[in-house]
Amino acid sequence: MVPERHLTEPAVERQAPRAALRSEPQLRTFYLRWGVTVIVGLLAVSRFAAAAQIGYAIDRTQAQLQVARAQELALESQVSALTSAGHLAAIAAKLKLAPAPAVLSLTVPQGAPAARATGAAGAHRGILADVGALIQSITRVVIGL
Repeated sequence: MVPERHLTEPAVERQAPRAALRSEPQLRTFYLRWGVTVIVGLLAVSRFAAAAQIGYAIDRTQAQLQVARAQELALESQVSALTSAGHLAAIAAKLKLAPAPAVLSLTVPQGAPAARATGAAGAHRGILADVGALIQSITRVVIGL
């Protein structure tokens, strides 16, 4: 058996402040940890809010970019419609302008020299022969005018 220990009042009073001192640092540690946790939580929430705002701004900018691209395509189609040959001819007829001169059209015969040529050097000679034939046909047409 363990003998009981009876404390006198002065001994109890001496031990009570020690118990209070021991619990007070634990309470301080608790409050310190709680405060640090709250501060870290607030910082995390503020960073999340900032990231969300940046994400919304990026989405808004991408939507504006898509609208601008659609407008660009619409303007390009309007320009091509307004500059088409049929539309311009209709405007010229309304304004009673003189008809446009006929466009000179040339056909280049499929060169037999190119068909006979073989290899890289032969291909170059065939292309040069075709270009020469084209130049000759253009000069004949110009002289004939």
